[in-house]
Amino acid sequence: MGEPTQIAHYQITGKLGEGGMGAVYRATDTKPNLDVAIKVLSAAFAADPDRLARFTREAQ
Repeated sequence: MGEPTQIAHYQITGKLGEGGMGAVYRATDTKPNLDVAIKVLSAAFAADPDRLARFTREAQ
């Protein structure tokens, strides 16, 4: 499977990096036409309740 090109109404424009949690992409939110960053969690990270809580805290 290759890099995503679109997630919901976000148009992916490039990969910014990858780390322990997953990958981060540069994207355009097509509804208000704003540049955003999207973090896609790895399956192992998303399946671990403690790691998912860490991600939630980071997002807040």
